[in-house]
Amino acid sequence: MKDIAQKVGVSIATVSRVLNYDENFAVSDEVKRKIFEAAEEVNYYPKKYRRTKTYKKILIVKAYSEKVELEDTYYLSLRVTIERLLRMNEFFAEIKDDNLSLEELENYHGVIILGNLEEKKLYSFLSKNLNIILVDFSCDNPYVDSVVVNYKLGVKQALEYLLVLGHKKIGIISGRENTGNMDMRELYFRKFLQEKNLLNENYIFYGDFTPHGGYMAAKEMLNLPDKPTAIFVSNDSMAIGCYKAIYELGLKIPEDISIVGFNNISISRFMTPPLTTVNVSVEEMAETSLYLLKDRLKRNRKIGKKVTISTELLVRESCKEV
Repeated sequence: MKDIAQKVGVSIATVSRVLNYDENFAVSDEVKRKIFEAAEEVNYYPKKYRRTKTYKKILIVKAYSEKVELEDTYYLSLRVTIERLLRMNEFFAEIKDDNLSLEELENYHGVIILGNLEEKKLYSFLSKNLNIILVDFSCDNPYVDSVVVNYKLGVKQALEYLLVLGHKKIGIISGRENTGNMDMRELYFRKFLQEKNLLNENYIFYGDFTPHGGYMAAKEMLNLPDKPTAIFVSNDSMAIGCYKAIYELGLKIPEDISIVGFNNISISRFMTPPLTTVNVSVEEMAETSLYLLKDRLKRNRKIGKKVTISTELLVRESCKEV
């Protein structure tokens, strides 16, 4: 944390409270953003990268709000890693949100879109630039490249682990995509437990993909007279809020309830206890995006490719046998 504090120009205490999502600590969004970016860069960003006079311009489009990136650092980590790899490979990267004018798209050799972009907006983007890579989202368009997470595998890994530990009463804290579609993790959660005759609709709760969303959903779930013994949480940011709700009720993790997260954001290993979570390799996602971009530019390829990145379960200390 000392390196991060020095890089941003704030105290170590400020870094600690921001990284731990201390809701009682008042600090500007700009300082938060700098701290989260520095946390990623301290671990991964190279000290130097080569610049040349000839480079290709790549646009990174964030199909989510600044607030989402601050509260779900999975996306921040993904963006910072993609930026780093682009620069290392002599691309010039610019970042904008998805409300940019369509004419701007013609100024770039390629476009990398992070997050879930509305289909109508995607088609309008394609009218101006065909070199589009979708990251953590896919569509049926035959001309678009996409890099997606194997959510089916990740959910299966998490739930099979809980079943091995003897859990039968398993709940989920899920979220809704900005498109209104069901979260893929919830979809596969339902399918997996239905096949085992263990799905309980009373154990399905929703919040937005933030610590606060996880906190509010967990408070509701834990007020049930017949509580689940384990909770699968759709992302680690929500799990942070889930932890808070559990502790406020005087319960213990994992003694009273087991928790499994998803994404493996940087802070998950520092939670108390360290969070068992499904790891999504941000590095692999970013490297695959870069590979597809370079291949498309080199060969002038028009046919789209879809690459699915596997997951792995990281067993830490937030689950217990029942």
